[in-house]
Amino acid sequence: MKILIVAHSIYDDRYGLNSSKVGLAVIIGELCRNFSKDIKVDVFTTGCRMKDIDLGYAHILSSRYTDLISGFFKINTYISLNKTKILKKLYNSLISDCCFRHILNNHYDIVNIHDLSRANMQILRECLASNILTVVTLHIYIGNSSTILSQYDELVVFENYLIEETSVPIIVVSSGLKTRILRDHPKTKEERIHIISNGTEANILENNVFSDDKFKLIENRSEKILLCIGTINQRKNQLQLLEALSLMQKKELNQIKILFIGKDLTKGEFQREIKNKGLNTVAYYLGEINRNDLEVFYKNAYGVISVSLNEAFGLTFIEGFRFGLPSLYFDDIDAAEELYSEDAVVLIKGHETYKIVDSIIKLCNTKWDKNTIIKHSKKFDIKNTADKYEKIYRTILEV
Repeated sequence: MKILIVAHSIYDDRYGLNSSKVGLAVIIGELCRNFSKDIKVDVFTTGCRMKDIDLGYAHILSSRYTDLISGFFKINTYISLNKTKILKKLYNSLISDCCFRHILNNHYDIVNIHDLSRANMQILRECLASNILTVVTLHIYIGNSSTILSQYDELVVFENYLIEETSVPIIVVSSGLKTRILRDHPKTKEERIHIISNGTEANILENNVFSDDKFKLIENRSEKILLCIGTINQRKNQLQLLEALSLMQKKELNQIKILFIGKDLTKGEFQREIKNKGLNTVAYYLGEINRNDLEVFYKNAYGVISVSLNEAFGLTFIEGFRFGLPSLYFDDIDAAEELYSEDAVVLIKGHETYKIVDSIIKLCNTKWDKNTIIKHSKKFDIKNTADKYEKIYRTILEV
């Protein structure tokens, strides 16, 4: 079987693909590495420019400007737009044009599009127009009833098009996500939506070297280190976590440090709030870090914490389980059911800030068994995820 995966990016530290260990890029890389030998995989990235490269387990198709230029004259379509929009439209058009030429030339059995960006939507429309077998994996779903962020309005339009105006099979990463789609779109047939939970690879790097100033935060510390990993934005809700910390007693704060890892999209507001709330000795913003460094933090942390308002799955939780770390999250996230184990999770039951405080205290005062949590992590082996993808591909081909 020959498939094309269309995704924002792919991560593989061995080939220098993305220095930052970010959720979806990591999942795409690990998924491709764990397909069976019966699956021939090409990957086309729509969110970052990559050269043509054979990874052994997958072939990256070039998305560099020099290979996209054939679509240049589509600029005529956008002459009424301002310069910024012209450039964005042009790039998406070039990406779409190049990818679609790859699809036509390589005769894939299935094109699997991961998430709905502008460029991915153009590719989806072109596949549908040419009757090319396509499946879409949603790693995030905002939904019609969500009040989270106007910046997701365009994504909601894309979601509605996919669900209401096409019959494309949809893969979702959690049961809660499927439930919300069926609630928002009651005419959608349940069998059209397939659930495949995310997974992670079991290997753990041996790197324990403290080679950077940021490692001083975890070296020979008596405090319990909590990791909050993810892009700093309104959806991930880190500002409420800072508010919760500001409500905690000094004796409680003295026992913990929370390290925030990820790109800050708040234009510095998040970092200013750390200072304004007097949390400089408790909350530390580290920015984006690479895989090796991140694994050092996992190996020296006490737990993983998230107060995300919309979390389809959450790679950080299962990575934490792999290192024997307990997790804390709201009990209404989409993957709450799949992720939960009383031996590995503290649920925040309600969104009030004081409940976050209570849950942090509970997380830190519970005696966790690292080996039991590691055993729980085996439920999320990426090989199982890859096997389920293959099964769905074959099912779709047989229809």
